[in-house]
Parts: sequence; C-alpha cells; structure tokens
Amino acid sequence: MKRFIKISIFLILITNLLFGISSQELADDINSAGRGRMLIQKMTKEALLIKSNFDKEQNIEILRKSSNKFDDIFSKLPTLDSIRDKKSVNFS
Repeated sequence: MKRFIKISIFLILITNLLFGISSQELADDINSAGRGRMLIQKMTKEALLIKSNFDKEQNIEILRKSSNKFDDIFSKLPTLDSIRDKKSVNFS
C-alpha cells in the first residue's frame, strides 16, 4: 500500500510538471472525476431499481437528474487537446 501511495504521488507530481497544471486545477479535476465516479455508481443503482419496478417513476426522474449532473461534470473536465494547447507539449 505504501508503494502504491508513493507511485501515485510521483505520477501526480510528474503530471503537474509536464502539463503545467496548477495544484488547484489538479485538485479540482481529481474531485470532479471522483464525483463522476460516484454518480456512475448512483445511476447504476437507480437503473437496477427501475428494472426491478421499485418506485419506477421516481427513480426514472432521479436517474435523469443524476445523468444531467454527470454530463455537466464530464463536460468541465479537461481534454488532452486543452492540455496540449495550454502547455504546447508535443505528444508525437
């Protein structure tokens, strides 16, 4: 476990140096990705409840709201192109 933590910290620092991402930007992106992961789990649960006919209409509405939140979070995450443009790093 300690090795995993050390490798993770190393990769985060290298990413920060390579792409010129500020610590705050990196923290915001990691938090957004975590929220997206939690929303995917929540949407999976809601889909299973819909399939099981458990409060179907209510869960359809909850799933729709969760899906919209996920789309919003996903659209704000940086793309590789936006990182390239920001730093002008050649990935070829």
